[in-house]
Amino acid sequence: MTLWKRNRSSRFLAVVSIVSLLASISQPIGVYGATSDNLISNPSVEVGTGAYPDSWSREKSGNNVSVFYNKVAGQDGQRAVQINVTSYSTGYSGWFFSPISADSGASYQYSEYYTATMKTNLFVRVTNTSGQTTTTAIQSNIPTASNWTQLLVDFAVPADAKSFTVIHRTNSIGTLTTDNFSLTKKGGSAPPIDTVLPTVSVTAPTAGSTVSGTQTLSANASDNVGVAGVQFLVDGTAVGSEDLTSPYSVSLDTKTLTNAAHTVTARARDAAGNTATSAGISFTVNNTDTVLPTVSVTAPTAGSTVSGTQTLSANASDNVGVAGVQFLVDGTAVGSEDLTSPYSVSLDTKTLTNAAHTVTARARDAAGNTATSAGISFTVNNSAASGTNIIPNPSLETVSPTNNALPLSWSKVKSGTNNASFTYLNTGHTGTRSLQTKITSFTSGVAYYQFDNQLVAAGKTYEYSVKYKADTYTEADAEITLADGTVQYQYLGVVYPSPSGWSTFTTRLTLPINAKSVTAYVLLYSAGTLVTDDYSLTPVTIVPLQQPIVTLTFDDFFTSFYDNAFPLFKKYGMTGTMYLVTSDLDQPGLMTSSQLHEIQSYGFEIGSHTVTHPHLPLLTPADLDAELLNSKNTLSKYMGTSIDSFASPYGEYTDEVLTHIAKYYSSHRSVDVGYNTKDNFTPYNIKAMSPTVATTPEEVLAWVDEAIRNKALVSIVYHDIVNNGTTWSNTPAHLETVLAGLKARGVRVETTRQAVAEVQQQMP
Repeated sequence: MTLWKRNRSSRFLAVVSIVSLLASISQPIGVYGATSDNLISNPSVEVGTGAYPDSWSREKSGNNVSVFYNKVAGQDGQRAVQINVTSYSTGYSGWFFSPISADSGASYQYSEYYTATMKTNLFVRVTNTSGQTTTTAIQSNIPTASNWTQLLVDFAVPADAKSFTVIHRTNSIGTLTTDNFSLTKKGGSAPPIDTVLPTVSVTAPTAGSTVSGTQTLSANASDNVGVAGVQFLVDGTAVGSEDLTSPYSVSLDTKTLTNAAHTVTARARDAAGNTATSAGISFTVNNTDTVLPTVSVTAPTAGSTVSGTQTLSANASDNVGVAGVQFLVDGTAVGSEDLTSPYSVSLDTKTLTNAAHTVTARARDAAGNTATSAGISFTVNNSAASGTNIIPNPSLETVSPTNNALPLSWSKVKSGTNNASFTYLNTGHTGTRSLQTKITSFTSGVAYYQFDNQLVAAGKTYEYSVKYKADTYTEADAEITLADGTVQYQYLGVVYPSPSGWSTFTTRLTLPINAKSVTAYVLLYSAGTLVTDDYSLTPVTIVPLQQPIVTLTFDDFFTSFYDNAFPLFKKYGMTGTMYLVTSDLDQPGLMTSSQLHEIQSYGFEIGSHTVTHPHLPLLTPADLDAELLNSKNTLSKYMGTSIDSFASPYGEYTDEVLTHIAKYYSSHRSVDVGYNTKDNFTPYNIKAMSPTVATTPEEVLAWVDEAIRNKALVSIVYHDIVNNGTTWSNTPAHLETVLAGLKARGVRVETTRQAVAEVQQQMP
């Protein structure tokens, strides 16, 4: 469901194994011979009740608001599944069928019908015979479709594949609806993979020219197989739609730009999904502007009740360009004018009375024209103190007066085909009661306990935590009821196995600005046992650091880092932290001792990533200590320095694992999604943001901008830096754009050791 499923594979054979998954896109039916029957259960998603159709699940990662539906009108029946993304910053969302057994090395054909208002991506997730899981893109930038459209993809699974599923993911605002799924086995082998990048160059406007009004952007593009389309961008922002036919051009209304210098580039794409971006062409816009901007407040919503820290936000546009937006409450300016979109500012509502107030936004363009929005009325109510647990009967000690098999204010939920059992235990983490959910036979569905819906402050950030014991991987979700009565589901994260005793799952969720009430739960979606106790859901107030900090960390030490990434770090004068698996030292395909010592001498910190990259929660205490201590000692001797920082494989940890880590290391970086501020910082669970191959450098820099706004520490997790890589890789061009953006922003970039020391000095 998230980074815990990252497949380390054999590391040296990973490129070969994963590349074999890449698809030959949109081949005609029957290209490999006769097909077999449909392998997907419930392929038209007609069967099932509750949040999931039978044999189907959903996933969500990152900072976005994704609403999942499974009862919308279908293409070939009464139902289809749908994802509606209403707010997006990072991550992805997707529906997928229950994994099926793989015929090792076989070729398959996948088909579905879809409609979409945004471009989407298709992935295959494979679990191999060693239990390791890899998620790989098999078709990118799937075009929008207003009518039902068939998507047809051929792909092959690797020779060590045990099971797999296919996921159609969103990664932007919009709506994706899918139905009528089919997966059939093919004969023969997949066609050869096209890895040659297209070439592209901008032909208009000419470099250094001055333009006004409507300007044609044009480009020449070519490819060894064929160009599928060309997207034009001005200052990194797409202009119009991708042009699918030669000659490639698009019209640009220069009045949407400021009277200043701008840069146009063109991005060419071939049918295999390979892309290349042209060199930039600089031109100057010169338009006379007398048109007023337009502006409207988008948060808070009219009539809403807020508390604590409230984000004020607005949409603004102008015929040339918005220069800034100033927010006002009751006519008094709040903070400074926001000079960049999206326009927002934080309001401490405790500076206002518990009463009705009015917010407006004033937009300004570069010519000095201004316009003020209509006022939005909202009510401040700060009666609920930060840190107050809003979950009823959180330790489960009070028995329901109508059902002695349940705690008061709690209920149980089961869907799909499984034999889930629910037990109100007479033992607990604290007190004498806890809840057990157990599944011994599983085909589909979920099972969980949940507390009654509780009223919340819209737009507020809450911290959710629960004590648990589990012998399998489980999942935490929130169910949010909005002001209009609709319900949306928010994925909170993976809950790792804790076979040796009680552990803690903790995360944060920021509620939508129209949220009314919420419940949250940890659910079983496979065979296993889960016991929970001591729930908490508390509003929090973010306490910023003295200044924002960025850490750039790398799991593993591929030779490609030395060849492709290290020169860029030297170019921009930056360093980072590299976490090493000691069993990989001196192995082919990885950095040599002299290369590692060179980057260490330059300023990089070397940290530990264990000896063999195991699943730490599943180890015995003795084996866990061996992985931690032996890696530390080996690296200390190998690098000639102390080793202070640690990153857990797959991001997995439990309370016991963290206790052992603290015996040997000064910090632990996880892959829990989030930012680190004074109110949530702990050196043994540094939250992080993890780019995938589909993550743009602009998205990464948006994470950085969020850290700058909130004065937070953001740790960015990279792996391999290489062209045409796998899921957890990024290109040298991506990395250079990020490094250049960091330098332009003037944000402090530190090693993990430096960042931890700086934050700890600020803690009370």
